[in-house]
Amino acid sequence: MSRFTITRSTTVTSRPLGFALSIALAALALLMLIDASMASANGVPLKEGDVLAGVGSAQVKNFSPTGTLQDTLTDNTGAAYTTGMCFDSEHNLYVTDFAMTMSKYSDEGNVLISPFSAPFASGHPESCTVDASNNIYAGGPSSASIEKLNTSGELLESIPVESAGRTGGTDWVDLAADQCTIYYTGEGSVVDRYNVCTKTQEAPFASGLPEPCFALRIRPNGEVLVACGSEVVRLNTSGEVVQTYPIPGHAELFALNLDPDGTTFWTGDIDNGEIYHLDIETGATVNEFNSSPNSSLAGLAVVGEIAVSAPSITLIPPSGEDPVGTTHTVTATVSEGGKPQMGVTVTFKATGPNAQTGTGTTNASGEATFTYTGEHAGTDTIVASFINKSATTDESNAVTETWTEAAHAEPTSLSTTLSGAGKSGGSISVPEGTVVKDSATLSGENASSATGEVTYKVYSNSECTALVTSAGSVSVSGTNVPSSNGEQLAPGTYYWQASYGGDSANEPSTSPCGSEVETVTAVEKKKTVGPSVDGITSAQHYNEATAELTTEESGDLIVAFVAADSPFDGGQTSTVSGGGLTWTLVGRDNTARGDAEIWVARASGVLTDDPITAAVNELAPGSPTGHGYDETITVVAFKNAPGIGPVATFDSTKGAASGTLTTTQAKTWVWAIGDDWLASVPRKVPGNQKLWHEATDPVGDTYWVQSTKGIARKAGKTVKINDPKPKTDPFDLVLVDIL
Repeated sequence: MSRFTITRSTTVTSRPLGFALSIALAALALLMLIDASMASANGVPLKEGDVLAGVGSAQVKNFSPTGTLQDTLTDNTGAAYTTGMCFDSEHNLYVTDFAMTMSKYSDEGNVLISPFSAPFASGHPESCTVDASNNIYAGGPSSASIEKLNTSGELLESIPVESAGRTGGTDWVDLAADQCTIYYTGEGSVVDRYNVCTKTQEAPFASGLPEPCFALRIRPNGEVLVACGSEVVRLNTSGEVVQTYPIPGHAELFALNLDPDGTTFWTGDIDNGEIYHLDIETGATVNEFNSSPNSSLAGLAVVGEIAVSAPSITLIPPSGEDPVGTTHTVTATVSEGGKPQMGVTVTFKATGPNAQTGTGTTNASGEATFTYTGEHAGTDTIVASFINKSATTDESNAVTETWTEAAHAEPTSLSTTLSGAGKSGGSISVPEGTVVKDSATLSGENASSATGEVTYKVYSNSECTALVTSAGSVSVSGTNVPSSNGEQLAPGTYYWQASYGGDSANEPSTSPCGSEVETVTAVEKKKTVGPSVDGITSAQHYNEATAELTTEESGDLIVAFVAADSPFDGGQTSTVSGGGLTWTLVGRDNTARGDAEIWVARASGVLTDDPITAAVNELAPGSPTGHGYDETITVVAFKNAPGIGPVATFDSTKGAASGTLTTTQAKTWVWAIGDDWLASVPRKVPGNQKLWHEATDPVGDTYWVQSTKGIARKAGKTVKINDPKPKTDPFDLVLVDIL
């Protein structure tokens, strides 16, 4: 802060620096005889957003963000100036005084230690910054060094650095989020850097600034704001000036700090004591007021200010409201120097009618969640905390959750109607192959505002206990209930039923079993000539699977449907052998990480328990269970099948499995093999198709073989093989036309 000793007057600057130090040391020796308890303030607690102004005469004024004076903090040093300030993790305030020492205040606004430290090796402390372990680094203009202290004021280390600017010292310091790099100025045109971890001088962060430059602060995004006389400059992460904040008529913008909101900053004129609150992006003045300094406005701090070197924790949402008996989730975010902290244990504590505690561990975004159930009406207050690197507890802001008594649910009822083949009603008779749907109407006192779901099911008995199929679930919006899926059922008698799950204002209900009856009559079918199954067998095992096939007729077409798990980056393939047959690969798709393949061979005679093996070719690194990769094989013997026709492959990273194939001959049969690399989920096949085999494995894969239910009678027919559910998984699918 040679601003006082170098530039205020020619009389002062002509004095040797040693003279000023001698006077200050003598004064300090006298002051240390005075009991710190003699110094006090009004004890007004410091609140987030309060603006602390170093106004000289050993005083710091506490203003509200709008400029209302709330308190005056006074120590017993009698120092002419009060300069840069900083906070530790316990929210204690440290004030430098440009008189070889500092003072320490509690967050209640009371003096704790004054003088705080022994005389500094660097002479007059002018600024300070605190790391995540509560080590304090102080800078000053009298020598090229930075002093490291603990929170008791003990000097831990005096760190020599290259001199900066006109003073040759380290006037204003700030510690970066890496806990190592200190940025500092010396009333010149340069922002220097020193690494306190490696004890190395780094290249200047910025140069050529409009000197003299004083206070600086590092933003969480790596930008830096510096007060440089008549203006504040904004530097990007490369040290380039990207914005300036000139204030006409004010030549000595000296102090500077960041507001907790992250979008504004504060600066002040050392001579006239005017304090400015500015928007970082627009440069607009949010507010300004005068601090009425005793000697000069030489330091600014903001309670809750952004210090990128300090750990912090926040909790959201700030408030919530839910019915009793439901759950509420809050999210804590832990950061250090503006960077998310992963793997931190966070403790959550709810007080109020539903008092309880819980813990969570932060993820890569620094977030941990806490979910709890409200059993009693009323308002809870929730806070989160964690143990920081200095083994002290950091606590979050408090949030609230209000639990309300749930509204009384009223009874509901469902009326239903079947429709298909141009018919509708409670009971209908339709020919085989007809698609039938069910529709429902919800009634009840609160039905007009109903939400939730209605589920449609089809049973084979009048007690509605033998489930045939689920015809889907639909979302309810008032009395409007969408229809079910269309179902094509085999000949027989079926009993439909609709069920409503209810919501907070509507009770669940189910239509009576027997109120909807569908009779499906058989339709005489013309006999067709085409391929048919003479034998089928399946097997599943890690790395290779062997199925034993038996046929009744000689000379069958043998088709092996193979599916396998694969490494994360895909690329799996398989090989089929055995049965004394010559195998040929006719189709493969392994694009969506799994592997689906079709191999064919021709038997020369009858097969009796002949082993046929499928083996994966990619064995490393193996599945998460350590057993290798799962392999499945389904071998089908087709009689009356002269060969195969077209083969088609389909895949997607997300979607319902689906593919089409156009027949080239009449009286052919389309089959398919598929795999789902992501999840073990049963396939939902349409009514006109058949699921011949389905397998899953412990690491989350599904493999299946399906076909059309009948023969494609004509050439040139486009045949679709699909699985409507699941809708969001990856798949590989290979189709083949059996001639």
